[in-house]
Amino acid sequence: MRLYPRGDNVQKENVLTLFLELEDAATPLSTSYSIRIIDSKTHNEISEFLEKKFRKGELSRGKVVDIDKLGEITSGGTLRVSCLLRVILTNYLINNHFDMARRLSDIAKEPKYSDFVVKAETNFFKVHKKILAKHSIVFDTMFRSKMREDRESKMEIHDHNASTVARMIKFLYTSEISEGIGYDELLELLSIAEMYKIESLKKTCRKKLLENIECSTAMKALIAFDSYNDSKMKKKVLQFIAKNLTEIVTRNDFYKLKKSNPQLLESIIVCIVERSEWVFDKK
Repeated sequence: MRLYPRGDNVQKENVLTLFLELEDAATPLSTSYSIRIIDSKTHNEISEFLEKKFRKGELSRGKVVDIDKLGEITSGGTLRVSCLLRVILTNYLINNHFDMARRLSDIAKEPKYSDFVVKAETNFFKVHKKILAKHSIVFDTMFRSKMREDRESKMEIHDHNASTVARMIKFLYTSEISEGIGYDELLELLSIAEMYKIESLKKTCRKKLLENIECSTAMKALIAFDSYNDSKMKKKVLQFIAKNLTEIVTRNDFYKLKKSNPQLLESIIVCIVERSEWVFDKK
């Protein structure tokens, strides 16, 4: 970022001008940026919004404010300039993302150069340590600490079925979850992501679980997020339950919760009361 108090030429000598320069990039980037100066007295903002494709060595210019007005908005001679820069995905970047995912998927199907084996039930998955370690701190620690699994270049997963393990491995190579996966399968996938601390998979599972939540699956989701101490997701599920309480209370899993987890039931009641107070206040 470059700031020119006297502009870039004679014609703009009385204009404060801000430049953004792309110094190192192999391909053009589409960006949008918002430039703001904050008035120290009124806290008003003077803004400019531009959108431009950058190439290496190019400058994008934004007129900010006339020099004569600076004294009115600065405090003690200090000028505050804020620039929010957003990179917009171009077709080039999107296509390269999918191309990379396809190549990694091909690598996963080709066991020739694999260096690790994951066993689940009667299935054997030939994988690559670097891929596992990149996504999971558990695998990374396993390989760096020279544990038995690392020395023998194999491990067995007992807590999840082969289908769940296969979905996890596919995600590690492609960052994708198969379309049409059921809610219970998503919960299992979240479970294995929690076990091996695969943050990207956890984030994707949470998003899909929340997008596809229904009255028939709400209690399962609530129990799962509660067991993982995920207060943010738990709160969102509680809000869904409170909103659809009339239908959910008629379900067997709701009554089972009364006996198996009274504390979680208490959380539902608290959320219902809070929602009722909010509705009352709005009225």
